[in-house]
Amino acid sequence: MLKKYILIVTIVLIVSILSMGFTSLDLVSSINSARQGYNKGSVRLNESLSEFAEYRFNTLLVQNQVTDHGDFQKACDNYFGKHGYVSEVIAKSTRLYDAQSYVNAWMQSPAHKKEILYSTYTDIGYTIHEVDGYYIIIVILAELKST
Repeated sequence: MLKKYILIVTIVLIVSILSMGFTSLDLVSSINSARQGYNKGSVRLNESLSEFAEYRFNTLLVQNQVTDHGDFQKACDNYFGKHGYVSEVIAKSTRLYDAQSYVNAWMQSPAHKKEILYSTYTDIGYTIHEVDGYYIIIVILAELKST
């Protein structure tokens, strides 16, 4: 039942986002463009990481900490186990901008830039929600290793 709910929510979210002009292809392309400017490898969209981004959003929303990273490493370990290096970047805005605008803003922040440019990342996932008049975007970047 939970997977069916997640699928329905994901489909609704994708349709809503596509109608606003923000697509996963735009996000991956914008992040890869930023990474290539610093001679870093490309990343690919990973559905498991998008599911984790959704999990993170729901966890942070329950804790009323949507813009606080909270206990991120513990959440990663609980969700993935010890599979590699995982990080996140979060944006909160009063309107939904295009993906490139968010990436440009993250690249202006030394901490976010460091995470986006971490050299061994191979995968990303993300989620977007509108809550109380704000758009919340959580991007998970990872170097996933098989166990």
